Amino acid sequence: AGIGSIFMAPLGGALLSTEILYRQDFEVEALIPAIIASVVGYSIFAYPFHYVPLFTIPQNTILGFSHPEALVVYLLVGVLAGLGGILYVRVFYGIQKLFSRMKRVSKYFRPAIGALIVGIIAMFFPEVLGLGYGWVQQIFYNNLVLLPLYLLIILFFLKIVATSFTIGSGGSGGVFAPGIVTGAFMGAAIGIVIHPFFPFLDVTEVTIVCMIAFFGGVSKAPISVLIMGTEMTGGFALFLPLMLSTTVAYFVSGMKNSIYSAQVKDRAASPAHKLEYDRPIMDDVLVSDALRSDYPFVSPDQTLKEAIESIRGSKTKSVVVRKHGKLEGLLSLEEIPRDVDYSNSPVRNYMNPNPETISPDENIHNALDILSRVPSGKLIVVGKEREVIGTVGFAEIADAYNREIRRLKKLKAAQ
Repeated sequence: AGIGSIFMAPLGGALLSTEILYRQDFEVEALIPAIIASVVGYSIFAYPFHYVPLFTIPQNTILGFSHPEALVVYLLVGVLAGLGGILYVRVFYGIQKLFSRMKRVSKYFRPAIGALIVGIIAMFFPEVLGLGYGWVQQIFYNNLVLLPLYLLIILFFLKIVATSFTIGSGGSGGVFAPGIVTGAFMGAAIGIVIHPFFPFLDVTEVTIVCMIAFFGGVSKAPISVLIMGTEMTGGFALFLPLMLSTTVAYFVSGMKNSIYSAQVKDRAASPAHKLEYDRPIMDDVLVSDALRSDYPFVSPDQTLKEAIESIRGSKTKSVVVRKHGKLEGLLSLEEIPRDVDYSNSPVRNYMNPNPETISPDENIHNALDILSRVPSGKLIVVGKEREVIGTVGFAEIADAYNREIRRLKKLKAAQ
C-alpha cells in the first residue's frame, strides 16, 4: 500500500509486495490483500494530487512502439541495464562490507563518514542529492542542456557511489528511487547516443525503458516494476519495449546480483514456508535406525517342520534363510505346500532364493515404497557382502517414524 501510494502506482505496488520477497517466485497468498490495501492507500494519498502520475510526459512528446527495428535498440538497452545493475549491486554491497569492517569506528560515527563523502561529491555534482526525480523530469521535458551526455555518464556512476555510501555507512535511505534515477541517467545517455542513428526513437522513450529495465533487473522483480513504470509515466504505449528490456536485464544481471540481500530464491527457501516445503521426515530416517536385529532365521539345510515352528514363534509369516551369516533366501508360509513331509523336506527346496533386500543406508521412505509391493511384508537388510543385518517391516518403520517425530518435537520445544 505504501509503495503503491507514494509512487502513484497502485497495481505495481501491490504486485511488488508479492514479488520482491523472492528472486524467482511470488507470494501469491498476499496478492489480494495487497491489492485491497493498495487501492485504499492510493485513494487517500493521491487525492490531494488529483491522481496524476508521478512523472509528467509533455503533450508534444508522443510515446509508442511503431518501428520493429527499434527492438534491436531495446535489446541493447536491456543488456546495458543488466550490466549496469551488476555494477550497482557490487559497488553497493562492496561499500557496505567496507564499513562493516571498520570495527574500531563507532557505528554511530560511520554515517557521518558516508555523509562527508557524499557531501564532497555533491559540492561538484549536486544532482546526486535527494531522490533525483526532478532531474528525471527534466529529461522528460527534453531539457538536455542541463544534462549533457558527459554529465549523464558521470552522474550514472556517481549516483551509484553516493547511494552506496549513504546506505552502506548506516545512513537512512532506500534503493528504489536511486535505482530508478540511476537507470534514467543511463537511459538518457543511451538515447542521446542512438538518436542520430534511430531518429524515430525519442530520448524520453529510451529513458523510460532503461530506468525500468535497470531497476527491474537489480530488484529481481521485473513484472511488478514493469507495471509500476507504466503507471508512473502514465501510459502503456511502451509496454512491449519494456517487456523486452526488463526481461533481458533480469537475466543479464544474474540471479546472485540482487539489491535486496534478504531476498531468497523462492518460497521453498523461505523460512515462512519451511514446514510447507520441508523434506518428508521419512527421507531423513535410515533403515539402519529402524531394522530389527533379533530376527528369526533358519539354515537352508533345516527341515520345513523346524522352519514352521520358527515362523510361528516369531508371530510373522516368513523366516530368513541364511548360512554362515550370508543370505540364502526367504521362506514364507504361503510358499510351503501342504502335501509334503515337513519332517524330511529341507528348507532350500521351498525358499525364495531372491527375496527383496535393502541396504541399511537407504531411508525408510524407500523401504516403505518397496514393502508396498512385497507380499511377505518384510524386507531383509543386507550389507555389501550380502551378510544379513536384520529385517524391517511396517511395524519397524512406524516405530522409527514415531521416534523421529518425538525427537523433532523435543528439539522444537527446546528452541
